[in-house]
This record gives sequence, structure tokens and C-alpha cells, in this order.
Amino acid sequence: LRKTRLYRNSFRGNIPTEIGMMTNLEAIYLDGNRLSGSIPFELRNLPLLNDLRIYENRLTGTLPDLSSLSNLALIYIDHNFLTGTLPDSLFYLPSLTDVQIYSNRLTGSLPISIANAKSLKTLHLANNELGGRIPTEIGNLKEISKLRLYGNNFQGTLPDQLAFCSSLESLELHDNRFIGTIPALLGSLSMLKNMTLNDNDFTGLVPVSLKNLNNIIQLSLQGNLLAGDIKSEICKIGISVFTVDCNIECDCCTDCASIDIILDEFIRIEDQFP
Repeated sequence: LRKTRLYRNSFRGNIPTEIGMMTNLEAIYLDGNRLSGSIPFELRNLPLLNDLRIYENRLTGTLPDLSSLSNLALIYIDHNFLTGTLPDSLFYLPSLTDVQIYSNRLTGSLPISIANAKSLKTLHLANNELGGRIPTEIGNLKEISKLRLYGNNFQGTLPDQLAFCSSLESLELHDNRFIGTIPALLGSLSMLKNMTLNDNDFTGLVPVSLKNLNNIIQLSLQGNLLAGDIKSEICKIGISVFTVDCNIECDCCTDCASIDIILDEFIRIEDQFP
């Protein structure tokens, strides 16, 4: 048996530990069930495993050590109830291309071992409880095209090394606690189509270097503490969805967010639930 396709059923209970005895398995598809309990560490006994999909279940516990799985490329464990931290060993997997562990309850920070995941194309860790700074080692990910870290508690300034991720098409960092200025070097990400930096605490001006993002489709900057105006050079690239706060002068933005409107809405809702 090389693949288990048992997805989109109503299976309950734990993932059986005996799965570790199926040493020819290359793919496990158990997504979309009602499985509970922890992820069995016996998975580490499957040397040929390259595709692990156990998302949309009710799994709990921590991420197991999968460092022995040298062929593992795809990890989809999103929409569960996992806790604990991201193991350093995760990013040492030599074949790793796609990690999606969003919508769990993970804590801790993004480990510096991420520097080793040089084949990684997608990292989706949104809607967890991760924090700390984005390590400068993120710049080693030359192949990454989708970096989705929104809805966490990341803080500090954005590292300039993000500009070394030259294959980035989607950079989604909204709903965190980032501070400082938006790095001008982000303007060198020529492949970028989507950048959401909204709902953080960025300050300063919108860098004119963003005029070089010739492939950008969506740029969301609202909900920050930015000032000044949007330079005409940025407007010339024709962004389809461009949102800033209403205090920013912008002739080409498609929408703006007013803090007064947000506060009024909050007060209205609060009055309904005294």
C-alpha cells in the first residue's frame, strides 16, 4: 500500500499507531474527518512518506519529530487544535516544499533553523499564537513564493533580509504587532503580487521604492501609523486593490480606512452588549 485516501469521511477516534508499520506508504490523506488525539510519533517509521494531509480534524498535542522522513515534502495539518512550538527539526527536512499548519494554537517563535529549508515554496502559519521577531535567516528562502504569517503576535521590525526571498509572490503579514518603517528593500521583490501589511504598528512614510512592484495586484497598508502621502510614482504601476488609512493622501488608492469609522463601529457594537 502506497497511499491511504480516506479523506472527507466521518472517521472518529485516534490515528492508529499501527500506521507506522505500513513502511511503503508515500502519502496519507486523512483530511476532513473527525479524528482526535495526538499525531502518532510512529509516522517517523515511514521512510518513503512524501505527502502528509491530516488537516481539518480535531487533533491535539504537539507536532512530533519527523526528522527521519527525508522524503517528506508536503505537510498539511491546518485547522486542528495543535499546541506547543514549531520543532527545529521541521526545517531540516531536505525535501520540504510546502508547510501549512495554520489555524491551530501554536506558540513560540519562528526558529532560526528555517534557514535550512532552502526548497520551501509555501509557509502558511497564519492564525496561531506565534510571536517574537521574524529571524533574519528568512532571507535564505530563495524559492519561497507564499509566506503567510498573518493573525499571530509577531513583533519587532521587518528584517531587510525578506528582500532576498526573490521568488515571493504573496507576502501576508497583517494582523500582527510589527513596528518600525516598511523596509524600502521590499520594493525589489519583482515577483510580488499580493502584500498585506495592514493592522500592525508600522510608522513613517510609504517607501517610494514600492513603485518597482510591477506585478502587484493587492497592497493593503491600512490600520497602521503611517504618515505622508503616496508618491505618484507608486500610482503609475496600476494596483488593482490598494488600501491605506484615510489620513494618507493617495490619488490611486481604491479604498481607505478611517480610525473614526472603526471607533464608531466599535462603540456601536459595545452599546449593544453592555
